[in-house]
Parts: sequence; structure tokens; C-alpha cells
Amino acid sequence: MVGEEEGIRKLKRYVMLGSFLGGLIGATIAVLVFPQSSEERKRTICDIQQDLYRPVKVKFNELVEHVGNSLINALDEAAKKVANGKMKSDDELEEEG
Repeated sequence: MVGEEEGIRKLKRYVMLGSFLGGLIGATIAVLVFPQSSEERKRTICDIQQDLYRPVKVKFNELVEHVGNSLINALDEAAKKVANGKMKSDDELEEEG
């Protein structure tokens, strides 16, 4: 079950990455092939960059939040274990060493 869920998550990541890269490559080719003045082309490239930047920024912020929450949870669990005597604190390890 756990391995299957991990495989599904990886597949979703690959599909999203492939879609993103495919869109980026397609947009780049379209901008370069489509006849435009240099000023129009600059505006089009700028618009595409902004459209691509927003979703990446959102995903990055989600990732940072997830990692931060995971770290906080891990620290809380470690503190509980130390408080319950199931794990030694850094101070206790230094005293033994």
C-alpha cells in the first residue's frame, strides 16, 4: 500500500514536470517562429515568463511550508521523547561523553 502510494505520487510529479517542460518548450518555439517585431516579441516573452513564474512560486511556497511543518513536527516529537525519558537530550549526551 505505502509503496503504491509513493509510486502514484512520483508519477504525478513526473506528469506535472513533463507538462511544465512541454509547455515551456512549446511556448519558446512559438515565440521564436511566430513573426513579430522585436518589441512585441520582448513583451510576449515577458508575459510568458510571468505566467510560468506564478505557479512555480506557489509550488515553492507550498514546499517551504510543508518542510517547515515537517521540521516543527519532528522537533515536537523529539522534545516529547526527551520529556518522557525515551530519548536523551544533547546536555545528557555531553555529560556522558
